[in-house]
Amino acid sequence: VSTQSTGAPVPMNFGRESLGSPVHDTLVLKLRDDKELCASPFVLSCNSPVIAYLTVDLMQTSIDVDDFSEDAVKCFIDAAYSGTLELLTKDNFRDLNKMVHVFDVKWMMEGCRDFFGEIVETLAGTLETIDVTSYVIDEALYVQKTRKDDGFINLVIDRIDKAFTLTEKGSLLKHEYSSKMGKLENDELDFIHGISSKNSVIVSELMLAHLPNLRVGLDDNTRYILQKMNENKDSSVFGESVDSMFEKLLEVEGLAMEDMKFIVSLQQTRCLSLKDYYADKITNLNKEHTDLTKYRNNALKSKNFQAICEIDRMQNSIENTINHNRNECRWCHGCLSKLDNLAGTLRYDPI
Repeated sequence: VSTQSTGAPVPMNFGRESLGSPVHDTLVLKLRDDKELCASPFVLSCNSPVIAYLTVDLMQTSIDVDDFSEDAVKCFIDAAYSGTLELLTKDNFRDLNKMVHVFDVKWMMEGCRDFFGEIVETLAGTLETIDVTSYVIDEALYVQKTRKDDGFINLVIDRIDKAFTLTEKGSLLKHEYSSKMGKLENDELDFIHGISSKNSVIVSELMLAHLPNLRVGLDDNTRYILQKMNENKDSSVFGESVDSMFEKLLEVEGLAMEDMKFIVSLQQTRCLSLKDYYADKITNLNKEHTDLTKYRNNALKSKNFQAICEIDRMQNSIENTINHNRNECRWCHGCLSKLDNLAGTLRYDPI
């Protein structure tokens, strides 16, 4: 595609007073409901290479903009004339952001991203800002879905990760999704995983709010979120809320045999992770105990009895923790044995 460039630097203040001039505003922008706005083809072409191509190369005197709201189009025109995005609001942001990408206006793209980023920075995990949080989530997911651009949603996830407590993250997800889990699309499911991937307690709280809504077994979205949660390798996968979630899973009405197999498989994975977690802790604690023994021998040689007493206290504490972790490992072995037997029974049961 060849376009003729005006060479004018933008953004530039062409002067809002020029708007509405019957001499200069010869380009007709066709809105919804047969409405029209007029603007200077020169001013718009300076800002948009797409409009430059349409008006100069193709010699069009009108452009259809009925995909965008009237408010967004007015903001677009005002920005082109003034060199600022003063009319940009939360209400017209979505359509303006879409419009500046369609017409390839780079400086307005950056302005929209800055505007969105400033809103994201105000987010806090309080009920007072829940509407703003819902707004930025919706807008970011819209951009991700329509433009395949993860930048906005990553901004939101990063801010929530930094500014929200564990409890606030769980409350946010419950507020947004607990009543409509079965209807969520993939981008929304991935957002849930993005928020909860560092701590399984967050998604278990969401599941505890969602599971009572299930009436006929597990739906695909519930399975997806549970599978993603079970891939977490952090210790939070072993928390009390996760225990409660697995108990509630077995109480869901209408569980099919495949549902039971899935739940048992999740529990097996969780127990294996738990066993490995405690085994790693034992290994690290044994190393720490060995290192302390070396320090104790040095203290004994130098007759530093105060250090010896402190090291003895630390080693006793480590030994108690090691014994606790060994007991947990034994419990995991027993649990895995029971789950393996149950899995075998389910495997050969008629479906």
